[in-house]
Amino acid sequence: MDITTFIGILVAGGLVISSILIGGSGSWCISYPALTPLLTHFARKARQEGILAFENEIEALDDLYISRGLQWAIEGSDTDHSDW
Repeated sequence: MDITTFIGILVAGGLVISSILIGGSGSWCISYPALTPLLTHFARKARQEGILAFENEIEALDDLYISRGLQWAIEGSDTDHSDW
């Protein structure tokens, strides 16, 4: 493991612990229950049919970030998304 990765893990862990200690609930670092089935569905669909099969389902998504992320993945877009 690279030293910077190790330092990043330590810093992230320290930030989580310190935010909990100063009165935060810590619930923000636990996965959201409503998001888990959605991601599981897309993972299964990608494995069985390929990522292009998402095109029909993108319009039905309520979450803007997930729909844009899937659209960029389908298009093979680069990482410069300054038009958000």
